[in-house]
Amino acid sequence: MSVVDLCQSLLRSDSTPGREREAITIAAEAMRALGYDEVAVDRHGNLTGGIGPSAGPVMVIDGHIDTIPVVDAARWMTSPFSGELSNGHVHGLGSTDMKGPVAAAIYGGAQLASGVPLRGRLQLSISIAEEMTEGATLRRSFDGLRVDYCVIAEPTSLRIAVAQRGRAKVAIDVRGRSAHAAMSEQGVNAIGLMMQIDEALRDLPRGNHPLLGHRDLNMIEINSEPSPSISTIPNRCVAYYDIRFLPGETRESLLSDVRRAVPTGTDADVRFHRAVWTTYVGERYDVEDFAASWEIADDHPLVQAAAGTAGAQLGTYRFCTNGSYFAGERGIPTIGYGPGHQEDAHTVDERISVDELERAVAGYSEIVAAVLRPR
Repeated sequence: MSVVDLCQSLLRSDSTPGREREAITIAAEAMRALGYDEVAVDRHGNLTGGIGPSAGPVMVIDGHIDTIPVVDAARWMTSPFSGELSNGHVHGLGSTDMKGPVAAAIYGGAQLASGVPLRGRLQLSISIAEEMTEGATLRRSFDGLRVDYCVIAEPTSLRIAVAQRGRAKVAIDVRGRSAHAAMSEQGVNAIGLMMQIDEALRDLPRGNHPLLGHRDLNMIEINSEPSPSISTIPNRCVAYYDIRFLPGETRESLLSDVRRAVPTGTDADVRFHRAVWTTYVGERYDVEDFAASWEIADDHPLVQAAAGTAGAQLGTYRFCTNGSYFAGERGIPTIGYGPGHQEDAHTVDERISVDELERAVAGYSEIVAAVLRPR
C-alpha cells in the first residue's frame, strides 16, 4: 500500500461526524503495518501510535479523520466517497481536509521507524470531531500528558503555518413584545432590535495583525418567534455570529465587545453557543463553541528547524484547527504543515494533488527528524 492507496481507502469510508469508526480502523491497521508501536484507540475515540524512545521530548502530529457532512451531493462530478484518482489528484470528501494529510503523516512517521535515530518520541494523533468543535476531544485525550512540540497536519500548501485566528460562535437573544401587526406601536419588534445590533456590530473596531489581518464577525443564522408569524410583531429574535478573532482576544473580551453593540435598555442575552454532540464511542459533549487563536515566533527553534529541513516558506491558517487546543490552550510550541490548499476544504469536488501527498511524506519525516535527532 502507498500513501495514495491509504488516502483512497480513507476517502471511501464515511467519517462524517459520529461515523468515524471505520476510518479510525483503517488508519490503525496502516499504522501497525508500517511499524508504529502502542497503536490504540482510547476511550474517547481518538487513535494514537508512537515511534521512538519514550524518554526525551514528545512531538505530536495531529490530523483529524472526521469530515463535514456531504453538501450539494448532486453537484459532485464523482461520488464524495469515490476516492477516484485522475489527472494527478485524488478526489473525495475530506481529501484535503484532511484524509490526504493524515495519510501523508502516517507514512511520514513510518519512514522514521526504519531505524532513524531519535532522542524523543513521535506521537501520531488521528482525532475525531474536529469539525464539531476544534480540540474538544483532544482535551479529554491529552490533558495531563506531556507534549513538547506539535505539528498540525491541516493543509498549508506545504508551507509552515505560524499563526491562526480563533473561532467563536456567539448567540444574541433579543426579547421584544408581541402585538398585532396592524397596531405595531403597541409592540416591540425583536427583529428590528436585532437589525440595530447588527448594524452596531459592523462599526466595532476590527483590530489588525501583521499576519492574520483583522477580526471577522458575520451573522450566519437568525430565527424569530412566533414562526411562522401571522400578522404578529415578533417578541423574540436569536441571531448567531461566527467570529474569527485575533491573538490576545479572550472569551471575556469578545463577549464584552458584542455587548457594547446592544442598545441600552434592550432585553438581550449575549452568550457563547453551546456545541452538543455524541461521538461514535457514545461520549456526549456539551461545550462552549470557542476555539482559541495562536501564533509562534518566526525565530522559534521549532519554526526554524521545520522551515530549514522542509525548505518551506512561512504562512498562516485562514481557518481554525486543533492547534487551538495544543497552542491556544496549552501554550505548546506548534506549527502547521500539510499537503493541499486551504481554499479546497469544504468544497464540492474536493481533491488533493498526488505530488503534494508524496512530498508531504518526506516533509513530515524531515521535520520530526530535525527536531528530535540526537544532539
